[in-house]
Amino acid sequence: MNVRSCVAAVFLWGLSVAGADAQERKGSPDSIAWQYLYAEKEHLTFLPSAEAIEFFIAGGVLVDLKENANLKFFQVSYPYVLYVTKLFVDWFEGEYRLWCGAELVVTSATRPRNGQPPNAHPLSVHPTGISVDLRIPADSKCRQWFERTLLSLEGRGVLDVTLETNPWHYHVTVFSTRYQEYL
Repeated sequence: MNVRSCVAAVFLWGLSVAGADAQERKGSPDSIAWQYLYAEKEHLTFLPSAEAIEFFIAGGVLVDLKENANLKFFQVSYPYVLYVTKLFVDWFEGEYRLWCGAELVVTSATRPRNGQPPNAHPLSVHPTGISVDLRIPADSKCRQWFERTLLSLEGRGVLDVTLETNPWHYHVTVFSTRYQEYL
């Protein structure tokens, strides 16, 4: 079995996780470690506080995601990400609208280290601006398109996607350098 098949199998297996186990998972440990190592290799800054986020916004390092007809936020404290992550979200929200006729919902973007939720993994890359959390589509056909598209991009090495279950959502990390090359 090749790596892509293994990733797909683990990803789809994660969809079946339920009950008490769902409350314990904090994303795939291998994916989280891979994302963290990538952020370190790229010398990304893990922003420690809201003040640091504001500083990076003022300096143009973080850019804002904007709600529109294709994109909505749900309880997003800091709707800011790195520019390349924004490029991904802008593209994905448009494709999602075309395929599903619905708006994409972002539930988290950049978060400071001191503002992580209790269920966050200690190696979370949210403080770097390369990740967004996306609500899982309720419609099964939309969910299939969603997963197929994310897995395809993951297979190309431009992002990493993890199913997280407390609450249920997809954690998507965009590998900036690779995504720029892909574009």
